[in-house]
Amino acid sequence: MGSWSLPLLLMALAGASPPERPSDDNPPERQAHQAVQRGIGFLEKEGLAWMKKQQCASCHHIPLMVWALNEARGRGFQVDEKALGEVTSWALAEGNQDEVFPDLLNDKTSTETDYLGPLFMALGVGADKDRGPAVEWARRRLLSHAASQQAEDGSWDANRGGRPPVHGPRDVQTSWLLVALSSPAAAGEEEAPGKSRRAAAAGWLSRNPPDDSLQGLALRLLVQKRFGGSAGESKLLVESLLRRQGEDGGWGQTQAMKSDAFATGLALYVLSEHQAEGVTVAVRRARAFLIRTQRPDGSWPMNSRPAEPPGPGPARDLRPIRYVGTAWATMGLVRSSPRAFLPRS
Repeated sequence: MGSWSLPLLLMALAGASPPERPSDDNPPERQAHQAVQRGIGFLEKEGLAWMKKQQCASCHHIPLMVWALNEARGRGFQVDEKALGEVTSWALAEGNQDEVFPDLLNDKTSTETDYLGPLFMALGVGADKDRGPAVEWARRRLLSHAASQQAEDGSWDANRGGRPPVHGPRDVQTSWLLVALSSPAAAGEEEAPGKSRRAAAAGWLSRNPPDDSLQGLALRLLVQKRFGGSAGESKLLVESLLRRQGEDGGWGQTQAMKSDAFATGLALYVLSEHQAEGVTVAVRRARAFLIRTQRPDGSWPMNSRPAEPPGPGPARDLRPIRYVGTAWATMGLVRSSPRAFLPRS
């Protein structure tokens, strides 16, 4: 009888179809749920450690922790409410913000401007639908600061010269700004940054093609969904994104790079808002890729960019990019989950 069990054999003889067996490209949903919870655990532990040791929100650990955990809790996943509240309160405390986010008030003595940290923190806080007035005030302050660095032509180039993929080219950064200004949390705001900044950013993007990278395409598609755009252009962007999916089910940051958690998670995050032909299969394969490649500690492996030069020397600290990759993998799995598993407490 080979691998057939007696119940399956009886079903076959009776003309009934045996239940579908899980495949590598279609794992049971419980595995995705477990992967999300492991990812959340890693983000909580490492985020708290970064806050206590580094005392800096930067543009990776703290904003991405707040963002990922708010996305997860809003869809029924369990998060450490105490840890999320502690990190959020610390980062948003008015007395702390000047030190937590370097150059928040345009201190001319600072050697590195930090616009991405406030922007990503505003996005992360905006993902919390239950935020109170004090948190909302802080969110607007951070977003206003980030948006104030917009160029006269409508573009935005935060932390020029920073390492990709967190620091992308002008097209990617301008897309992030417009996503933040066009999010439901920002809808209806008339004050700064206001409608004029949104219009200026949208105008710049309309005159400049998307960056030839996964992030460039994904963010342009996200802008189309959030800000509004033609169905035809959205269809072309979706098709371009799907063509870049690798045989392993994941996406690479560029066409020359292997699939990783950052690119795959971001692609899932964006595609979860679209119902175009082929998206369902692509999403299923991408989720399977993330489930297969997650480490036991809940993180996902990531490589440094640009590649390290050969020769002796200390290895580059991969904690920031591993953390960012894990956050996006977690958010991608959360956003593409077909249902919430656990009720919110």
